[in-house]
Amino acid sequence: MKKTLVLFTIVGVLIGVAMMIYFYGPRQTTTFDSKTEVFTSPYITEFGIPTPSSIPNGIGVDKKGNVWFVENASDILAMFDTTSNLFTEYKIPSDVSEVWSLDFDTYGNIWFTDTSDRIWKFDIINEQFRSYDVPTKGSHPTDLVIDIDGKIWITQMRNNYSDEGDRIAVFDPSKESFMEYKLAERSGPAGLVVDNGNLWIAQTYAHNVAKFNKHDFSYKQFSAFQSIVSPIGIAVDKEGTIWFAQHGASKISNFVESNESRFEFTTSPSTEFPITTPYWILIDSKQNIWFNIHSTNKIGKFIKANNTLIEYKIPSERDELINVLTIALDQDDNLWFTEWSRSRIGFVNSTIPVPFTIDVSPDFVSVDAGNGFSVDVTVTPNRSGEVRNIFFNASSTITPTGEFINSTVTFEPESISLDSANKSKLIIQTDPELTSGIYSITVSASDGLITYSRIVTVKVL
Repeated sequence: MKKTLVLFTIVGVLIGVAMMIYFYGPRQTTTFDSKTEVFTSPYITEFGIPTPSSIPNGIGVDKKGNVWFVENASDILAMFDTTSNLFTEYKIPSDVSEVWSLDFDTYGNIWFTDTSDRIWKFDIINEQFRSYDVPTKGSHPTDLVIDIDGKIWITQMRNNYSDEGDRIAVFDPSKESFMEYKLAERSGPAGLVVDNGNLWIAQTYAHNVAKFNKHDFSYKQFSAFQSIVSPIGIAVDKEGTIWFAQHGASKISNFVESNESRFEFTTSPSTEFPITTPYWILIDSKQNIWFNIHSTNKIGKFIKANNTLIEYKIPSERDELINVLTIALDQDDNLWFTEWSRSRIGFVNSTIPVPFTIDVSPDFVSVDAGNGFSVDVTVTPNRSGEVRNIFFNASSTITPTGEFINSTVTFEPESISLDSANKSKLIIQTDPELTSGIYSITVSASDGLITYSRIVTVKVL
């Protein structure tokens, strides 16, 4: 009898250990080989992930500076120690579909969405996973933020195969319960940000932005967005201005609720695709606007104090789309990103000065439709002794794609070498049929790694 009892005890322990491994996942640590897996430019460093073809997405940086992300194809939550360059991988105990967002609660625990109709929690102390199913199936949980009260808010964007979704939901960890709120039909809530008791929502399918009050549950869509296309990322600056990225266009826009005014600008144009598809958007401690530019393999930073746009080319790209899909800021305002198609993560070092700047004169123009105007462009190198070839380009908010339609645009000259010249002139002949209004012209200069742009405001009479 004692032998039988001992045998059952041993078997029970083994089964228990096996269940712990299945439900909570073994910890796997891999040392990173910096000699073979690093791609660098003066501004960006990329790190290869130990697990190949892992499809990384959903990224965040904790208070210690560790970078966390989910490897969708491998069902792994990974941590990258930025001090030791060591990856630690935690096996998620069930298949995940797509993870688009993760956040940290006050205890340092990690919460992330899973488009398989659930959210996950990773207990940072016990290194254990737990999932919570959302009430509405087929609702495609997408973005996730944690409010000041510790409640988990998510958008439920819905997928192409479901009539469900078009909701936001809140999960109360203390009660382990969800509450869902139905939004407008086919609104497609994607990006989400909390500001002063309100949730601002980028509604991708409705092509607008909405506000949801988390106290009285009121919901309002704004009518000032007649020309925007598929917004996804959304953020709020210290002044309460709403910023969002138009993923179906080449534009970054902002919105002031008090008067429903709007400002927008285009990225520099793509040479490969009709639009540049900016995706998610974040605001750093200096109130600079960061975003990933999906179709051009670039990271953008807009300095709103002087209407300057800096775009950083990712060094490993070889004329192929590497799908930089999600981004996160660390406490030093460096921007981290995942590369879906290359199994890498990387970051932009925001402390490195760019090699040149440009100035434009004038930066405001009034013109009658059909008439022309010119803008002087001056390039100033920031480091002496460097010979750089600079190429000029321009885009506009006249169209969602950034094109000028029937307006003609030329630079004289189209390129310069900084050892012999530092000026060009942008000449624009406007379309006689151009509708009156306010437009932004993005005037760009690029050396291949950095594209530096200034915004010129044009009032067409």
